[in-house]
Amino acid sequence: MELLAQWGWAVALLVAVVALFLKVKPTTLSGSLDDLWVDAKDYVKLAESLWDNGKLPGDDASKAKFNFVFEALKQRFPDLDENTLINTLEAAVKWVKLLIKK
Repeated sequence: MELLAQWGWAVALLVAVVALFLKVKPTTLSGSLDDLWVDAKDYVKLAESLWDNGKLPGDDASKAKFNFVFEALKQRFPDLDENTLINTLEAAVKWVKLLIKK
């Protein structure tokens, strides 16, 4: 019993640290870029669907879809620079076009 009293604080601290670690996942740049890539592909597919259903404004399909995806990515990843967002968006468009061809 005395041993439990001596180590009780250590056990409580360990439980608290583990609980905090499980609750707050560490973010990394590679994790953010993975999320960016996944989201970019999803937004490109969504923009295509919205354009097909007449839900995006404008007469120029490419411009309307680009603006939709770019603004969505900019909102989702405000700390990333515009060139990274644009390059990822363009790569996602090419990926979706390849996917559609198959």
